[in-house]
Amino acid sequence: MSMQRGYSLKLRGIDMAMLLYLSTLLLPIVDQTLNTYLIILLTMFLNFMFVGYNIDVLKNKYTYALLLIPLISTFEDLLSGTSIILVIYRLLRKTLLVFGGLYYTMPDNKPYRKIVYNCAKIFLLITVITSINVLQTDPYASRIMATIGDSSDSYAITMNMKNLGGFSIVYLCVALIPFLVFELRNRKGSKLLSLFLLIGIYIYIISSAYTTALIIGTIALIASIIIGKIENRKTMYLVILLMVIVIWFIRFPIADMLYSVGDSFGGIVQNRLTYFADSLIGVENTSDAQLRVDYYTKAWETFLRHPIIGGFIMDDAKISGHSIILDMMARYGLVGIMALIIYFKSIYEKFYKRFKYIKINSYIFITMIVCIVLEIVNPIDTALALIFLVPIGMLSVIEDAKS
Repeated sequence: MSMQRGYSLKLRGIDMAMLLYLSTLLLPIVDQTLNTYLIILLTMFLNFMFVGYNIDVLKNKYTYALLLIPLISTFEDLLSGTSIILVIYRLLRKTLLVFGGLYYTMPDNKPYRKIVYNCAKIFLLITVITSINVLQTDPYASRIMATIGDSSDSYAITMNMKNLGGFSIVYLCVALIPFLVFELRNRKGSKLLSLFLLIGIYIYIISSAYTTALIIGTIALIASIIIGKIENRKTMYLVILLMVIVIWFIRFPIADMLYSVGDSFGGIVQNRLTYFADSLIGVENTSDAQLRVDYYTKAWETFLRHPIIGGFIMDDAKISGHSIILDMMARYGLVGIMALIIYFKSIYEKFYKRFKYIKINSYIFITMIVCIVLEIVNPIDTALALIFLVPIGMLSVIEDAKS
């Protein structure tokens, strides 16, 4: 129960169910503890309720555009021989975020989306804190978790029970950085939760030994601080261009800084930062970090061989396995590119275009770019941030400011 303007607001059953579901995404200990079949039933229930309360969503062209990528993934799962129950469950998890985002951005859900969003931030903050604690004694635990495919593995169970956030939560944190900067600058009232979360996220990313997350997160943070308050779109593009030019001219000092930072970390982080620094100044580097680039190259070469319809139909779908977007291009060629354009354009049109008169284009632009880059360099789905958390969070911040 929460107090809103002096009256009592009771959470509805659908809100409590959604909070339980979000806890399975943001709190590994809950996901480990809850029965799998209970989570499946919860997912089915929420999909049914979101569509039932907003039946017009099935008549909206944007709904099907937003479901395009999930449906393609489902098609691939079916062809790969994945069990039908697992295929349906994966599809329901993806449709849930779409239907949930559309539902909680409806005008009638103003007080409820704020509660759901704030609870989600609390869940994430708890996981950030517990993860930092685990990583103090086991620095590579998050990276090890990413290599374990069996959920019944004893190490995975132990880490989940310690509430250690893994690969997906690390990159979710990166995707949320621009919005958290926006929230700190624009939220009326207490900003402590957002401040603690932003600081915690950055410490967590540093501790997790995910170098790509550290680099993208740092760039996202700097860009949000520098260009986030620029209201004119043309000015924003000009500033971005100037930043790129400046970075090019000072690339050697930046490389020296990366070498120094890498030396202080050691291990995997040093290896990856050295590779980035060498790449920045054109020095050949044959470390294992080059393997990731080789994976990307494999998908790109498949696309170049079959640029129109991709390698999937031609039975030549050599993919990276490390990039959602490059692998989509490799499998489906220009058809896949068009599907991606329709998907991301629909996300903007349905969830972010409503904010164009509030002059926050820079934060939206940075958030969209960060999420697209994350899907280029990793097999990470950014829908939880891009379709659900950021849109309802932005609405909550703006509504608080107006009231």
